[in-house]
Amino acid sequence: MNLKHRRYLRALGAATLTAALALAAVPVAGAAGLEAMRDEAQAVADEVTGLEHSLADLEAERIRLDASVERTGRRLAVLESTRHDAQVAFDAASERYARRAVEAYKDGANERLALLLSAKSVSEMLTLAEATAAGADQDARALRRWQRARSSISSAEDAAEERKAQLLEAQSRVEEVTAEIGATLAGRRAALVELTDRIDDLEALARREAAQREAEVRRAEAAQTPEESAATPSGPGLQEVVPRGLDESGFIGTGVTFEGVASWYGPGFEGQTTASGDIFHADGLTAASLDLPLGTWLRVTRGDRSVTVLVNDRGPYIEDRILDLSQGAAEVLGFTGLAWISAEIVLPPE
Repeated sequence: MNLKHRRYLRALGAATLTAALALAAVPVAGAAGLEAMRDEAQAVADEVTGLEHSLADLEAERIRLDASVERTGRRLAVLESTRHDAQVAFDAASERYARRAVEAYKDGANERLALLLSAKSVSEMLTLAEATAAGADQDARALRRWQRARSSISSAEDAAEERKAQLLEAQSRVEEVTAEIGATLAGRRAALVELTDRIDDLEALARREAAQREAEVRRAEAAQTPEESAATPSGPGLQEVVPRGLDESGFIGTGVTFEGVASWYGPGFEGQTTASGDIFHADGLTAASLDLPLGTWLRVTRGDRSVTVLVNDRGPYIEDRILDLSQGAAEVLGFTGLAWISAEIVLPPE
């Protein structure tokens, strides 16, 4: 049985009388210490929220970097293929240029002169001269063009390799920071569990002391004569045993309470069907619980703010959280991450 199950079942099993007396019976110093511990638990819960948001941001950055590394890898593959094609073309142009140069050297000037003199007209002679020169010039231009292409592709490859190295380094940094924050988050969650257990222990102690005092009061009353009993006014402790009456909304308090860390969920679930079959609305006043029966009404309090919510869904599915409130309920209570809350089971007006 996990922490939130134990905490809720202890609260649910406590009698209304004992729970009410416990709230009134905590000594001033003990009450102040308990309140300080609740404040500390809220501060730790806020830290947990911040760390969880940081981890979510890092995960988004990791996904972005993974995509960038993949794109850069594909670009490198394309550049490598293009460079190979350019190298093949460059080698072919070099071979043609060298072959033409060798042929020109072997033929010598006399062969070229004989070719020109064989022309039947001056016009044909000029055409032959231009063709010979154009062929050599074309080979030279092709050689220079493929040489420039090969150099440009190599530069692009170098830039892509450098970009990939930078991305891999950024990935490594993200992994390191993620590990550090993950370790810190685990520690703060453990601290929150410890604080919750200590708060539960203090409340259990207060209930036991209240029960002892109530037993002493009852024994003293039993020892009094009927006349003394009638003359003795009821003390504040006896007034506390009366169940709470109607609140402003008409709901009836039962005195069955529990407290702990609550989270909230909202827009991402808008319009989805809840465990009870209702349609979830982020701005509604509802809650999800793993333990309470669907249809249970709760008066949830945080500091001086309260809201009445209907349990119509299951959750939260994260350890050590007792309720998942709708966004609307969380806004009424004034929190945006995690919050330390107290809750009382209430009955709707008839």
